[in-house]
Amino acid sequence: MNHHGVLLLDKPAGITSHDVVARVRRILSTKAVGHAGTLDPMATGLLVLLIGEATKISDYLLNGTKGYDLELKFGLKTDTLDVTGQILEEKSTESLKLEAIECEAENLTGELELAVPKYSAIKVNGKKLLEKARAQETFDAPTRLMNFFKLELQSFNRQELSCRFFCSKGSYVRSWVQELGERLDCGATLSYLRRIYSSPYKIEQAMSLEALEQTPIATCSSFIPLSQCLQDWEAVTVSGRDEKLMRNGQVPSDLAKRLIFQQKIANAQKKNLGIRVFQASSGTLASLLEMQPNKSPKIKRVFRY
Repeated sequence: MNHHGVLLLDKPAGITSHDVVARVRRILSTKAVGHAGTLDPMATGLLVLLIGEATKISDYLLNGTKGYDLELKFGLKTDTLDVTGQILEEKSTESLKLEAIECEAENLTGELELAVPKYSAIKVNGKKLLEKARAQETFDAPTRLMNFFKLELQSFNRQELSCRFFCSKGSYVRSWVQELGERLDCGATLSYLRRIYSSPYKIEQAMSLEALEQTPIATCSSFIPLSQCLQDWEAVTVSGRDEKLMRNGQVPSDLAKRLIFQQKIANAQKKNLGIRVFQASSGTLASLLEMQPNKSPKIKRVFRY
């Protein structure tokens, strides 16, 4: 496996994120493929795939902001909170006021505590909610804090709404749609979803599966080598004996001394600070360090390629 990095794909509708991963594994002839944030089968858009040693940075990309274009239908409730589910209730939207739609949508920005969809992979007592839902078990979905921002209403009427927003990790678009329908007292269900952003990447950078089959990955503009990932992290370089120490999971004393300034920043901000460590001999990314407040630097990932 000679390629290690992030591959940005534009997922089509009708297949799962796991299906995409399986197909890319066949195309690239490697099992070392993962993703940083799943998309529902009905959804399209940016799927961030991790190839080779880049699978080790999944946690750092999963935590980033996501952005979506979406459409929803008013007057309709389904069990899955989207149009792929069974219809539970239909209501007239004749009395729905456009001003009310705009007002309530704006009110649904910022930090909100919402119930997660019952058809989701969240586990309760070791069992996924969607498994409980499919088994027709009766249960209350847990709530979690979600954050929605940069809302743009693109078109709306008494039947449908098209909009764009960004959200934090763990925020469910279907939960937002459901809450809007409840606040307008008519119900709403998601009819279209497209991911346009997964920090720090944009949908414009992505390619299709069909294009990947026709293009060597080394020449793909949608492929970001591991050495170019996490560019918002600071970077340092080690050489000679220190390279071997880093590969063995040890922080050289010389490097620890060089990171005194970063340590002061971590202490002052009272949060962890990520550092990328490169090998001078090859220019490759050797490891990821974490500067923790008032603690010695800690190796979080070691890359071997």
